[in-house]
Amino acid sequence: MKRVTYNRFPSLLTQFFDDPFTKTVFNDNWTSDRRPAVNIQETDDSFELHLVAPGRDKTNFKVELNEGVLTIGYQVETVEAREDNAPKFLRKEYSLINFERRFNLDDNQIDADAIKATYTDGILNVSLPKKEEAKVTPKLIEIG
Repeated sequence: MKRVTYNRFPSLLTQFFDDPFTKTVFNDNWTSDRRPAVNIQETDDSFELHLVAPGRDKTNFKVELNEGVLTIGYQVETVEAREDNAPKFLRKEYSLINFERRFNLDDNQIDADAIKATYTDGILNVSLPKKEEAKVTPKLIEIG
């Protein structure tokens, strides 16, 4: 008898990336298999992006908005060590690789002039304030 297993995780990913919010506001263009994880949170006034990148130097981050695409990158020059000074690793499980993540933003929802970024405790926080027009306020419509 052949055993069939079902993996439900891909369907959850499909549901997440098919969500209208993630498609219109944060359409993530994956550029690397080893990219840091990102959480996206919505508040009443903004969208908050939290990118996990511990052990980095904040001066090597680049956060740029260009034609509706938010690009978050980390670039550090690698200096080739001389053989006599090269460190000897007995085990190496991580490295601080360069990366780049891109997100397509809806210009009608984000106030590009008010975007702010901070790096604290290994997390890059990017605050993307909503435009006033994008804030939906409930309104009672009278029937005439």
